[in-house]
Amino acid sequence: MSDDEYADRLAADRVLYERLADLDFVGSAWDEFAEALIGYALPVCTGWLRSGLIFKLCAERSVPVGPTPTNWTVEDRHELALETVALALARFRSGAQLGRGWDPAGGASLKTFFMGRCIYAFVQVYRNWRRSDTLGGVTLVFDLRELPEGGTGDPADLAIAGEQVRDALDELDPRTRAILILVAEGYSHREIGEILHITPRAVEGAVHRHRRRMERSVP
Repeated sequence: MSDDEYADRLAADRVLYERLADLDFVGSAWDEFAEALIGYALPVCTGWLRSGLIFKLCAERSVPVGPTPTNWTVEDRHELALETVALALARFRSGAQLGRGWDPAGGASLKTFFMGRCIYAFVQVYRNWRRSDTLGGVTLVFDLRELPEGGTGDPADLAIAGEQVRDALDELDPRTRAILILVAEGYSHREIGEILHITPRAVEGAVHRHRRRMERSVP
């Protein structure tokens, strides 16, 4: 890409970002942007994990996480990539809403900036994953208090991601955790299904099962 072409991309990104900022990074415009961003980032992140490049990228940013595991599976890598991108997206939006988001003066495109956020999100995701009892185990990778309050999803679903259930999230599988992250962001079951490439019914089932687990845990 030539310098002129890259300058045009940055200019287009600036227009898009300013439009999203005017809307406070919510609504259909944000949903469309987020879906496109995840569609771009997930295969890139998966490739980084598959090749081991992600570990080099972390080390280059002075946040090393150790060598590439020799015994992780394709499923492990997919789940970690999914959780990494979901966490990066949540942080991207909350930071942007607080005025600490992307700055075109930094010289990076929106996609490049977001992939940088994915690297830092992976550090937390991976370190907690490694601390699980077994390599394939799961742990709570971040506190849902990092996420912005509110949203446009089902209020009953939003309550699932509230204060009462945070202590139980460390026992969830990565897909369910990713679903609840997006629920806390206010996405509908249909939107979550599109983002995670699963059916709305699968999303509904995961939310329902988690609600039942929480009900059983209440004395």
